[in-house]
Amino acid sequence: MQRHSLFVQVKNPFHSLQETLFIQEGKDFFPGTSINIDPSSIIIRHERQKFRRLVLSDAVVFTVHTSLQNLIDVPEDERTNLVKEIKSWPREIARYKGRDLWEKTLVGWCEGRELVIRDDRSVYSQSGTAVEEGNTFIDG
Repeated sequence: MQRHSLFVQVKNPFHSLQETLFIQEGKDFFPGTSINIDPSSIIIRHERQKFRRLVLSDAVVFTVHTSLQNLIDVPEDERTNLVKEIKSWPREIARYKGRDLWEKTLVGWCEGRELVIRDDRSVYSQSGTAVEEGNTFIDG
């Protein structure tokens, strides 16, 4: 038996490849700063998980094969399917995988829209008004 899972991660400049591969929780795939969310910092993480019963011992072996792909390296003909899969996630799964954090950037890039990448660490509310981060206020 096998299943495939897809996660989206945002590169953490302080993590090695080994540390990136061993992140276990979807909520930890985002390093926590909005400055890092641009198409070149997004990683698509594919996991193929297999359960296999061993014939002689009747034991079950669980394996995970993980592959990482930079978003900007996803071939153009695969981007539509990537967006469809991400948009099809149920709300609970989307929340677990952090979709609200990176969805606009990922989908916008895949659909060829021009993106406005902000060069600050501000976090904006749904209304577009600036909220405080640290000791700085930034107007939207």
